[in-house]
Parts: sequence; structure tokens; C-alpha cells
Amino acid sequence: MSLKDMLGGRPARAAVPAGPSGLDASLSTVGSAMAVNDSARKKQQMLLAGAAGVALLGASYWIFSGDSKRDAASGSLAAVSDKPIQVSTADMVNRNMSEQEWRSRSENHFQSTDNKLRA
Repeated sequence: MSLKDMLGGRPARAAVPAGPSGLDASLSTVGSAMAVNDSARKKQQMLLAGAAGVALLGASYWIFSGDSKRDAASGSLAAVSDKPIQVSTADMVNRNMSEQEWRSRSENHFQSTDNKLRA
């Protein structure tokens, strides 16, 4: 079966042997339906393999492309930045200043109470 036959839209016809009583087996619709199912399955497997290959190539390109940005003026690759990025944990959990002050006061209160109990 060629690629043209699989993608051409015509189902492949299987050779139909004669049955045990000498009658043509093409009288049964089950045999030809199974051949159509096989060709449809092969066609779907080819399409799935092609889509998986395209996805693999795209993912590989995205992963291995790097983090460098192209300079618009000269067209050369420039490093992103050598400075470390500062991330505030208070911004990540969306705490405002009053919550931070309250937390530090309560922690200091607990610490002083703990120190009094130990003394």
C-alpha cells in the first residue's frame, strides 16, 4: 500500500477468497468492513506519527533554542543579563506592609514570652 493510496481517500480492497461452500465470500459485509477498518487504522497511525514528529521537533527547538535575545540593531545575539534577579517572598504571597508588621510584632511577642518562661 503506497502513501498515495492511504491518503487518497479510497479504501483499500482486499482479495476475497471463496468460502468453504464455494460461494463468494464477498456476500458477507464483515470481511470488507474489516479491510476498511485496517486501512483507516493505518492512516490514523501515520497521521498520529506525523503529528508526534512535528510536536517533537517543535519542543526540541523550543527547549534547545536558549535564552539569548537577538539585538535588533546589529542582528547579533546578546546575553540576557548577568545580574541576579531579586524576588521578594512577600510579593509572592501578596502581603502588604501592615500584615508584615503584625507578623513581626507577634513573632517578637512569642519570642519574648518564650524567653520569660525559660528564665
